[in-house]
Amino acid sequence: METTSIIEAQSYAKKTIRKLDGAKLKEIYEKFSLAWSEKMLTQRNVPIFSDHIIKNVLQRFAVNLEKIPWDKDMQAIISFMEDFAPREQIEAFLSQIVNWYYGRYVTYDMRIKPNELIESDVDLNFLKKPDRDGAFILSQGSFECLKWKDIILFKTVHDLAITQMLLWELQPKTIIEIGSGTGGGAIWMADLMASYGLKTRIISFDLVKPAIKYDSVTFLKGDCNEIEKYMKAKVLEKLPHPWMLIEDAHVNVYGVLKYFHEFMEKGDYLIVEDSDIKQEEINQFIQDTDESYLVDAKYCDFFGRNMTCSYDSIFRKMK
Repeated sequence: METTSIIEAQSYAKKTIRKLDGAKLKEIYEKFSLAWSEKMLTQRNVPIFSDHIIKNVLQRFAVNLEKIPWDKDMQAIISFMEDFAPREQIEAFLSQIVNWYYGRYVTYDMRIKPNELIESDVDLNFLKKPDRDGAFILSQGSFECLKWKDIILFKTVHDLAITQMLLWELQPKTIIEIGSGTGGGAIWMADLMASYGLKTRIISFDLVKPAIKYDSVTFLKGDCNEIEKYMKAKVLEKLPHPWMLIEDAHVNVYGVLKYFHEFMEKGDYLIVEDSDIKQEEINQFIQDTDESYLVDAKYCDFFGRNMTCSYDSIFRKMK
């Protein structure tokens, strides 16, 4: 679905309603089954841990394929399959295949309120249920923080893995980090880009400037409430693209995003960290920028639905 996902996502931006019933679900199931089989071939039939779970659920559906009430609504199908597996497991599987079907780039609305965008006779809140548990809470360290070169990194192990893949894919020429913390994150990204053989300028901004000097990293001191005073337009206009903009300051979030929006170009990435508590400001920003940004579901859900500190907020600028 990735080749058509951008077109599909743009149709959601226009509030196109699609019916999600038994017939549609059967089509999604069949396409997912084929795609999963092809994926296994690329892995030389060596499964990852989650492949064992997928295989088990696919088999449960396959042996009951003719009995499943595909002519009815989602509720009837889920209720039928509860005879063969716990409801939580069935909903988790359906969430996985439906989200896979709608593709990598989807509108923010599609992530946070699927019931309003998909016509259905059943509550679809399970489509947006995060796959979080106690392990995520401990993913920055159970007592001590993760470190890079003995400098604290306020990142989860999931975000470290996601970010390094995205950086290689995007190969940004500029990274702007709003919220330096200890400076460890900026230094880690600088080292990573150097290991990739890429020249990337990194600008890290905070009210308290880290007492660190490091090649290719510029640490700036300033107040996010006056972001335009410190991150001047004449400087931003000259920074090469693509950009990766990371908001992790928790101060004037809407104002910061809106300010940088004027300088961002198609293909740039915007990442809002610790965003489960910033959803109201993010939602307002997305609406006020004519939904120019789509959620990159590949990275938001790489380890499971929103198993990242960037809760529904790894965005690609599409226009």
